[in-house]
Amino acid sequence: TKILGKKVKLVDSSETLAQAVQDFLSKQNCAESKGRGKLTVYASDDPKRFKEMAGILLEEKPSSVRLKKLNV
Repeated sequence: TKILGKKVKLVDSSETLAQAVQDFLSKQNCAESKGRGKLTVYASDDPKRFKEMAGILLEEKPSSVRLKKLNV
């Protein structure tokens, strides 16, 4: 409030986004209700380094990271 003022409200949209994704997957009959889903990760550079960073951010390392060359 010191910088933005009292009329500006900061919102963490992560919970709203997670709920929207869950609703969408349920409507598409793609929601997993038991067990764990599968995560396929592609990186455009150094899969080993990406796996380490993802492990920090996700609090769990992906089981595999595949290199995907970009044609730009």
